[in-house]
Amino acid sequence: MDIADIAPGVRAAATEYGLDFISFGWESFDLVIPKQIWFRRLFQELIIRMKSHTSQKLAETLSGYDLSRTGELVWGDD
Repeated sequence: MDIADIAPGVRAAATEYGLDFISFGWESFDLVIPKQIWFRRLFQELIIRMKSHTSQKLAETLSGYDLSRTGELVWGDD
């Protein structure tokens, strides 16, 4: 038939279904939270877990995710 379908998507979904994937670049996602939330124990535990070796390995298996900058303070108003 020589017809190809194309759609925007994420590498993880393409990998899961055995589809080819052409990357057009990377997109960063930042989490914006109030300062008092940043210092809460529960939030810090979340950051620690996301930075863990286990989470890093899981991100690798999903393909296309990079958690290396997780927990990095991008901007703050001292």
